[in-house]
Amino acid sequence: MFLYLILYDIIDKGSLKGGIVMDDNRVAVILEDLRSQFKVFGEGLQMVNDKIDRVEQKVDQVEQKLDAHIEQNQRDFEQNRQEHKQLMQMINELDNEVQVVGHVNNR
Repeated sequence: MFLYLILYDIIDKGSLKGGIVMDDNRVAVILEDLRSQFKVFGEGLQMVNDKIDRVEQKVDQVEQKLDAHIEQNQRDFEQNRQEHKQLMQMINELDNEVQVVGHVNNR
């Protein structure tokens, strides 16, 4: 887009109208300006890429921590499930014992 504007500006000012050829100095100035702008653009793009790389590293670290926490939670959940099952079995056994003692005392 920028190159288009430069060329349009040159043509509009008459540099290329009527078969007039641009001189080497004008071409050199335009090319140097383009090089300069591409260099600035490249530097900006590199800064963005560097920042994206840092963000990706942080995301990877967070993902690793999250995975570790999820795995620990799964182990804890399974342990809690087993303990709950044991407690429910103990409660049922105690309930049966209480019923037996209640029947014996009622006689």
